[in-house]
Amino acid sequence: MSLFRRYLFLLPMIGLQGACAVGGGNSPVDVEPVVAPPATPMAVLGFGILHKADYNLDDSVTVKSFKTLRSELEYQTELGRYSIEVPAGVDFSANVVLASTMGSQLSGGFIIGVQRVAEFADNVEVTVELVSPGANCVTTPAISNPWEFVEIPTVKPLKIIETARTLEC
Repeated sequence: MSLFRRYLFLLPMIGLQGACAVGGGNSPVDVEPVVAPPATPMAVLGFGILHKADYNLDDSVTVKSFKTLRSELEYQTELGRYSIEVPAGVDFSANVVLASTMGSQLSGGFIIGVQRVAEFADNVEVTVELVSPGANCVTTPAISNPWEFVEIPTVKPLKIIETARTLEC
């Protein structure tokens, strides 16, 4: 067995698969890595903010969460944890409600909000921005619990994409 063929035989064993391929003779040929292009959304969907506030109903401690609500009962129950507002009329046969909370923060000045909703074949990507106050921002010393309920026109699974930004004051 030639030295070159022994080398090719050893490639899978040493983890160099795809490093080179054999061409028309005994000369190695460079292999270009295949990179899939980023997925293009089928559509960018509109959304509606149903409820939004900086503090929850009883100032209880919360944790960051993103909950997809698919029924009137889930929506009423979750909204009741944050507010005394009346639930909006949502057609759950064609829509979902995303309840997002940033969790308890040591001061005011924090903001949570949906920025973009993009539909793909298998899911809907929801970009949620978490905004923090910068070091020079003047904020209230009260513990805050930023939250938001958004109606999204889909019944597909939601994929949450978090982004973060710090305000410069």
